[in-house]
Amino acid sequence: MTSRTLDQNFYHFPELPWLELRRTEFSTLHYKPHSHQQLSIGAILDGSTQVCYQGKIQQAEKGDLVIINPGHIHYCNPESGHFRSYYMLYLDACWCLQKLSALFDQSSDLADHSTVPVKSTSFKDAAGIVASKNLQIFCPDMTLQQPALLQLYLETVHHLLNQELSGAEQALDQLIFNLFSQFFTPISGQQEEHRFTRYCRQRLLQDIVGPPAIERIAEELNCRTETLIRRFKKDTGISPKAFLNNARIEQARILLKSDLPLADIAQMTGFSDQSHFHKAFVSHTSSTPGQYQKADFR
Repeated sequence: MTSRTLDQNFYHFPELPWLELRRTEFSTLHYKPHSHQQLSIGAILDGSTQVCYQGKIQQAEKGDLVIINPGHIHYCNPESGHFRSYYMLYLDACWCLQKLSALFDQSSDLADHSTVPVKSTSFKDAAGIVASKNLQIFCPDMTLQQPALLQLYLETVHHLLNQELSGAEQALDQLIFNLFSQFFTPISGQQEEHRFTRYCRQRLLQDIVGPPAIERIAEELNCRTETLIRRFKKDTGISPKAFLNNARIEQARILLKSDLPLADIAQMTGFSDQSHFHKAFVSHTSSTPGQYQKADFR
């Protein structure tokens, strides 16, 4: 099986710009460790997968919901010889924070951002909006076995796939209320990352096309390169190079929702050529850039 032969679709809805839906059937493909700027909520339809996240590995079976907090490094891969079929909802982090803050009666200044289409918000901007509020979306559970929530999830997807967007929005609002009220909290001041890591992330995101070398960033911090890399990996779970590649892929996902040529998108996101872009995108998403760009915009 390859990404070209994989049975999968991506769906985007201009009327509901804060969400994206993915459908994948009978996939045996593996992902590299990666993260998403959105809150990711998956439903296992068939088969099983191993969720590696927050330093733990947990098996997700048919009927389970999988929860991945925004910006957290993870991967979900089936055991050798096994497959998984699933839906995945990607929900804009700012939209989720507004919902969560309202639910817990916490002040939130995110209203101005909650209706901004995801496709017009860059990786850097979205990360900055969330970080500036010192609030984070957090669910301690990797997987949930909740039949009632699963039913609401499947109702939401059914409405989306049938262009019943009013029904989809109502079902999603109920799903989010039930899910957030039971399993999520808006956390403030979670264990802060080291200043080396924060500075390095900021420097890399300032220009993902031509970022400074890690050696230069280390010099600016007056520390050894090895120390910076080790500290960064301890705080984030990945190296600065892997973080940069993930940021490039996330930015590419946004640009692919336009009709820009793939070669231009590769150049705009810092890949040396279209072939390099193609290979990196497939390794992160199990989808080619072309497949993603041809997603069903409803």
